Amino acid sequence: MSNDLYYRATHDALTSLANRALFYDSLRQQLARAARSHDHVAVVNIDMDGLKVINDNCGHRAGDAAIRQVASRIAGGLRTEDLAARLGGDEFGLILVGVRDRDSVVDKCADLASAIRAPFEFEGRTLPLGASIGFALWPEDGHDMEQLIELADQAMYKVKRGRRGAAGALHR
Repeated sequence: MSNDLYYRATHDALTSLANRALFYDSLRQQLARAARSHDHVAVVNIDMDGLKVINDNCGHRAGDAAIRQVASRIAGGLRTEDLAARLGGDEFGLILVGVRDRDSVVDKCADLASAIRAPFEFEGRTLPLGASIGFALWPEDGHDMEQLIELADQAMYKVKRGRRGAAGALHR
């Protein structure tokens, strides 16, 4: 497969982040590597807050611009060895490799939430951006990839339910 075809098959067209298929493949590889090296891996789930309001009030062009902006802010806050993916709609997944401990992941997620909350202008209008963030840590929270993804998702939804309308919290 040519490089261009491979890229299109493994990356999201709107954001240029990895897509769901590449995310799952990379997570399998990183968990296997971590098991051999006794490292930690964090699975982070990020869901944008307020995208429906942006789409409803400003149109889908503004919504797409907001998704691209959040993707850019997420990618800008990661190390080269980490992976950010757009999993669908307004949901993003991260693989943070070689993390020290739970507190370091909490700090990284807080930094990402803060970056996402920064003002965003689209065609002269300032639009609010925010995100709910949850994570699970391998091996402490589990060894199974699906279990880690589910725990990160549950943590993110716990945040979202706990503060509807507030921006940028995290939990785990």
